[in-house]
Amino acid sequence: MPTADYHLNFATPGELLGELPLKRLATLRAIKASGAVSIYALAKGLGRNYSNVHADVQRLCEHGLVEKDPEGRVFMPFDDVIVQVEASLLAAA
Repeated sequence: MPTADYHLNFATPGELLGELPLKRLATLRAIKASGAVSIYALAKGLGRNYSNVHADVQRLCEHGLVEKDPEGRVFMPFDDVIVQVEASLLAAA
C-alpha cells in the first residue's frame, strides 16, 4: 500500500460515500491542484454554487483534509490521503 500523510477510516462503504461523495472529492482534488484558494474562486472554477462548495469545504475541514490559512483561503496540507474501508461482504448483503 502506498504511504500517505493522512489516513481516514470508515466502518462501511456507505459511510465513506456519504462523507466523501464524488462532488466533494472533486472539490478536494481542485483544492490540491490549485493550492491555497478562496472558496469563491474554487466554486467558480468548479462551476458550482458557492454555498454547496462552502458546505463541502466545511466537511473536508471537519475531517482534517483541508485547512484555512490566515487569509481564509483553503488548502490541502497533505500530498495524498489513503482511505481504508473494512466491511464484511456478507453483512452488507
